[in-house]
Amino acid sequence: MAHLYETNRLRGILNGIDVHEHNPMKDPQIAFPFSTEDLSGKAKTKEALSRELNLGIKPEEPLFSVISRLSNQKGFDIMVEAMPTVLTTGGGWVVLGTGDPWAAEQLRQLEKRFPGKVRFVQAFDAPLAQRIYAGSDIFIMPSSFEPCGLGQMFAMRYGNVPVVRNTGGLADTVFEGINGFVCQERTGPDLMAALFRAKKAYEDPRRWSQIMASGMNGDYSWDRSAAEYIKMFQEAVAARKEPARPAKRG
Repeated sequence: MAHLYETNRLRGILNGIDVHEHNPMKDPQIAFPFSTEDLSGKAKTKEALSRELNLGIKPEEPLFSVISRLSNQKGFDIMVEAMPTVLTTGGGWVVLGTGDPWAAEQLRQLEKRFPGKVRFVQAFDAPLAQRIYAGSDIFIMPSSFEPCGLGQMFAMRYGNVPVVRNTGGLADTVFEGINGFVCQERTGPDLMAALFRAKKAYEDPRRWSQIMASGMNGDYSWDRSAAEYIKMFQEAVAARKEPARPAKRG
């Protein structure tokens, strides 16, 4: 059975999301439906979210968001390093999640430093998460490692452009300047540079709408993932039927 140990016999299959539940045209958690054909509801949803969270950012400024467990694995150490500089140039930041106390304390300090621009909600709140996905512009997910990741898929579904690190499933779903932005190194300066690239694109409405549409039109459904599983099983069955090749003698 030496052929079972040949290379190229392992593969990764991305997770999927429920594209019917996570649908900006039908999501009951958001008051203003929107689509790639009509994004007016996106701006209204952002305005409603800003009011809900007492954020004082201007409509033309980007709203950054994070929905995550608070930990270094999710990149909070480099986020709290990069975001103060980004925020001094305009925009707001909302974080929803629970986790490491040090990260929570850092976020509370940033709330005090940037009143009306940073909002930290220390909770697990699924309905609010939906409103944040739909109402924010740039989703930050610079994970240290991420076998697949779902946050970036939810975000793109709602026209929330992700900024991620080049690792795991994030590298397989988010592509620089096409449907998001990618930092290569796990450092604050590299994340900051990616955030500024996203911010610059946001300031160009035509380009930004193209990037949003690319993400919103992506296929993140379980239908796609299921088809990959079926293909893999079919190939495994076919390989099993092949006669065993003798092991190489060394």
